[in-house]
Amino acid sequence: MAATGAHRGSALPLAVPGPRPVRRSSLFLGAALVGVAVVVAACGSGSDASAPAQGFYSSPSPISAAPGTLLRFQSLGSAVAGAHAYRILYVSAASDGKPRTTGGVVVFPDITPSAAGRPIVAWAHPVVGNNIAPSRSSDPLSAMDPWLSSAVRNGWIVVATDFVAVGTHQQETFIGQAEVNDIAYSVLAVRHLPHADPDKAWVAFGESSGGHGALWSGSLAAKLTPGMELLGVAAVAPVAELVPVEQAEGKPWAPALLAQTPAPPEPSIPAFVAQGTRDNVVPASTTALLQRQWCSAGSMLYVDWLGGVTHDGAITASASAALSWIEDRFRGVTAPSNCSSGSPVEPSPS
Repeated sequence: MAATGAHRGSALPLAVPGPRPVRRSSLFLGAALVGVAVVVAACGSGSDASAPAQGFYSSPSPISAAPGTLLRFQSLGSAVAGAHAYRILYVSAASDGKPRTTGGVVVFPDITPSAAGRPIVAWAHPVVGNNIAPSRSSDPLSAMDPWLSSAVRNGWIVVATDFVAVGTHQQETFIGQAEVNDIAYSVLAVRHLPHADPDKAWVAFGESSGGHGALWSGSLAAKLTPGMELLGVAAVAPVAELVPVEQAEGKPWAPALLAQTPAPPEPSIPAFVAQGTRDNVVPASTTALLQRQWCSAGSMLYVDWLGGVTHDGAITASASAALSWIEDRFRGVTAPSNCSSGSPVEPSPS
């Protein structure tokens, strides 16, 4: 086994059931990306998790383990009804392939899995608090509040990366390869967590800034996860079309932004995007542009247009539809596309 657990004993501790209040609010964050800033959103709630064990996030030097290696795990102590919740530290990689370590959280049901194991949802979080690593916060699961309990009832594993160096000058913000490395290698790390019993099937799912990495996963993640099967990508109010997002804020943009705009995945990797029409952080017109470009490229895309919904409200408004779409991917249902329907708003200029 490639991990050292902070919990001792053969049985994993069952989290204590209990309600978790939700408080969601907007946060405007200047994110370093080739000299420009992108506006993203945050959320928070008031449930306390156990503090990380002393030295939990210490990285070996040099890092000799392969990306996807689970280094440590610790019971999170958060209230997730019917589930086990863990803080993890695992090996990922920077965009240049150099190994880095990052934290994350894993939640999986306490019910017995099927013979194939539990499918995995790899969550890419929006900005949390003052751009902190969720696994280090007092409420590491807050961004998943609107849908986590449903995922647990569905029998899924949820793994949520912190992203390498989140909130520091070393973070590769909105660099697709770096984000996908963190997402994909978190999926591999789950395979080493005792009693998680993962299936090979997985879906990437992200919100706001995290939606950027989730969408990039459609074209970059499969080659990083041998032995696993990426069945689709889903994103809610994603910061995807970076140039028009910057232009909507009246900011100058650099040509390098174009290279970091998520590429359309092959039709074999279907995509789901939810977008509010009253989003004042990620303008609906930018998602309309993504829809036009991805559909023109032949992607199997379904866009759930949320009439009158704002950026902060999108994850709650779309949670049921997003999880139904993910469940259908795990069941092998043919993915839907509404490319022929167009969008209710005019796309941003390309």
